[in-house]
Amino acid sequence: MELKCAIQTYNWGKHGMDSIVATLMKSANADFVVDEQKTYAELWMGIHENGASYLKDTDVSLQKYIQENTKVLGSDTIQMFGPNLPFLFKVLSINKALSIQVHPNKEKAKELYELYPNIYKDPNHKPELAIALTPFEALCGFRPINEINDYLNNIPELLSVIGETNVRRLLQATDSMIGDALQQCFYSLMTCDSNEVTRQLKSLIDRLHNTDCIECMACSDNVIRAGLTPKPKDVPTLIQIMSFECESASAKKIQPFREDVFTEVFRPPVSDFAVAKITLPPGRPSHNLKLRSSASILLIVSGKAEISSKIFSRGSVLFIPANEAVEIKVLCGCHPMLMFQAFPNL
Repeated sequence: MELKCAIQTYNWGKHGMDSIVATLMKSANADFVVDEQKTYAELWMGIHENGASYLKDTDVSLQKYIQENTKVLGSDTIQMFGPNLPFLFKVLSINKALSIQVHPNKEKAKELYELYPNIYKDPNHKPELAIALTPFEALCGFRPINEINDYLNNIPELLSVIGETNVRRLLQATDSMIGDALQQCFYSLMTCDSNEVTRQLKSLIDRLHNTDCIECMACSDNVIRAGLTPKPKDVPTLIQIMSFECESASAKKIQPFREDVFTEVFRPPVSDFAVAKITLPPGRPSHNLKLRSSASILLIVSGKAEISSKIFSRGSVLFIPANEAVEIKVLCGCHPMLMFQAFPNL
């Protein structure tokens, strides 16, 4: 079943046809008009109310279809999550730095939703997985403490915005005190006068531009922001729930495993979602998707194929019920065909 999906025009997205979000939408929807003045930031595939998907043939929301046909989810998904699709699948097209942000766990998400429903949109947690489509640079967590100390010793601008007292405390901290000292340094950075931060760190923001990725997460739109954003910031809450553990970059990466010769699967340590990357080489005439016991969403990023006697190409998004066999007959075999499939990690 082909889906009609929602887009988000956040101001950090790429303009017009420079955005992969816009080009995917245009490829799959002939009547979609691209506005070159608009920033197309995200393509949403799922049931979240802030950007729900619809069945293309009937214009019925995917959420309503699932509620009326719960068996399409698969028994394992229903048992774990009830009659809901537990993940939100996205494509991001980034033109400038996104906000410094964290996402709450389930307990904190419920608390924030009850206290501030106008800011925090739902009571669910939001673990995330990003898979690069183009060269991708991201800030994630805190680097090893020896690397942090090296930056503090050699970048005077960083020392200026954090403050000499806080930096000295971190440099002299014992192992048991590093977390508290790092927390204070980060808090000082996040609450520093914005003009001072702009003066000292302008070059940093300029380096964090222009990239695209696939993203999957729990079905939530909760974000706690602290910087690089015009949207509301909540530094105290962010500091409260952050983990100030220092790790190498490799510790943040989820290594995929080979499901078959054409499929890599990324399985994060949560049950809400996993993502398969399917790459069919030139000359491959057909491919049978792995039969999955849970419902999934399939996105075609490049290529053209026949599935169940219908033609699908770049930008097509399909909802696949649990235990449904899918044969992909490749129609343009001169280039690789790239697809991503999201499903519960059960």
